[in-house]
Amino acid sequence: MRKKILLVDAHQQRGDITEALLKKDGFEVCRIEDRSEIPERMAVEKPDALILAANEGEAASICRVIEETDRPVFVVSSDDAPKLVVQVIKAGAKDFLEFPFDRSLKEVLFAHFDDTCDLDLDLKENPTPYDLLFASRSEKLRSIRMIVDQVAGTDITVLIRGESGTGKGVAARAIASRSRRAKKPFITVNCAALPEVLLESELFGYEKGAFTGAQQRKPGKFEFANGGTIFLDEISEMSPSLQAKLLQVLQDGEFSRLGSNTEVKVDTRVIAATNRDLEKAVADGSFREDLFYRLNVVSIFLPPLRERKEDIKPLMRYFVQKYNRQYNRNFPGFSKEAEELFLDYDWPGNVRELENMTKRAVVLQDERVLQNEILTRKLDSPSHSSAAAPHSPPPAATETEGGLGLPKPTIRLNFDEPISLKEIAKEAARNAEREVIGQVLQKTRWNRKEAARILQISYKALLYKIRECGLE
Repeated sequence: MRKKILLVDAHQQRGDITEALLKKDGFEVCRIEDRSEIPERMAVEKPDALILAANEGEAASICRVIEETDRPVFVVSSDDAPKLVVQVIKAGAKDFLEFPFDRSLKEVLFAHFDDTCDLDLDLKENPTPYDLLFASRSEKLRSIRMIVDQVAGTDITVLIRGESGTGKGVAARAIASRSRRAKKPFITVNCAALPEVLLESELFGYEKGAFTGAQQRKPGKFEFANGGTIFLDEISEMSPSLQAKLLQVLQDGEFSRLGSNTEVKVDTRVIAATNRDLEKAVADGSFREDLFYRLNVVSIFLPPLRERKEDIKPLMRYFVQKYNRQYNRNFPGFSKEAEELFLDYDWPGNVRELENMTKRAVVLQDERVLQNEILTRKLDSPSHSSAAAPHSPPPAATETEGGLGLPKPTIRLNFDEPISLKEIAKEAARNAEREVIGQVLQKTRWNRKEAARILQISYKALLYKIRECGLE
């Protein structure tokens, strides 16, 4: 059965072109010019969707139409208007299309008709960051994709927010890859990875003699990113004094190197990311309010994986293909039992955790390792412990082996080979270390700086341990 579209556009030429394209794609089209006719025509025509043309100054009236309509609404505009995009998407529009169209109307519309479209990840062998983030079944990510499409071609500062592992770095690269700066440098700086003095010299560079060991002038990351994009990850960890210097760059496009009073001018787009509540940081005084407003021109919130579980199985299949190629393995994929277990898991480490677990299964060619690990994590989770505690029976007597009062063994030994107690102790220590680090990272939602504080080790030592334990 053909889908019926109600097209509302007072612009003659744009309306004619849109109507022709819709009919070419097999849609039945009912067209009007006056928005006041929408309720009556909706009642009579009973369309499957509404395509509504809008101009930048009409956000309020357009949003009102969207909120009062019980059909999918797609907004079309000839204006490059990021604010309009954000407003209509928040009001409930399914998609925002810039005219002239750079996407197939059929593809866009069918993506929202559940009975005719079953989207899946169909990623290329070498997918772009945009492919990785937005080849998704999730309605939330499709809405984010529309915002990315609109802001990518501008120089607007973007603040990407979300838990660790949700893909903030991938989103930043997706924006940069679709901008006019795509062929220019893309520089990433993790603001939590370095102490304040080192971070300042890393970002802004230094002059010869600026400090002990400064043997020659060194440009900073902002200079290396000149003409391109700089991605400031974990921006909330930046010290107040550096926040002031960053504010100057955002306001005036200039800064001074360490040890110099000469201003350096740069043309660099800034994309920042955080997994913390910046509004709370502003309220408690740890983050500058003026910098927050400079960064928060457009905010993109990436949902955690537990809120888009429809993407778990497609992502698993993609990662299996990727790591089979990379490690020359022939892992067949996960059983239905394993997939159901994955769907029932909350994935506190989000896509990063899913990718690392899948990688481990591919390398070891055994899904049971992951099944056991997830079951252990679920049993150890605070929600499970607190739920189980009131009903927990008293501790049972220790199970013994051979009537000698010895605990029942948890490690099975091969007595046909030499046994090294030292190696067994090392392996047990490694497993315990990996489990503790994993639990602390989950507890802190992968805030590695906080995890390092809890574990009483340096940030760099924690990063090394994460890599060593295969947790990254």
